[in-house]
Amino acid sequence: ARTMFIKGMYSEGLKYLEGIWGEFANLPTLPELRRNGISNTACHGWSASPAYLLPMYILGIRPLKEGYKEALFNIPHFDNDEITASKGSVITPKGEIKAAYTKYEGFIKADIFVPKDIKLTVKYKEKEYLICEGANTVYIKA
Repeated sequence: ARTMFIKGMYSEGLKYLEGIWGEFANLPTLPELRRNGISNTACHGWSASPAYLLPMYILGIRPLKEGYKEALFNIPHFDNDEITASKGSVITPKGEIKAAYTKYEGFIKADIFVPKDIKLTVKYKEKEYLICEGANTVYIKA
């Protein structure tokens, strides 16, 4: 799924994640594998790939420098607008980055909270905006 996201194949990556991890929604732990309603082991950390892939590629928050001294809020572009909104947060050593975006016809509204001492850039396609600490709202023409 990560390679698909890196290549901009967001819809395909999501379908892949849902195919493997989609049945985990109501389980108390993350099994290594679950197919046809059957789990084959108790709990494995590498089964948690969606826990870092979704915030990084679907929400779009990722570090650019160690310790999140610099970070990116890269709003993904879906050719078919399959996903029109996302909301979440990422805990960093400097505090919690909270982000949300909603795609409306012709523009995007992005809300983001940036902790102190984090230099954050909002990006959509070729457009980039440097964001100050605190609560911010950015409107981007799509």
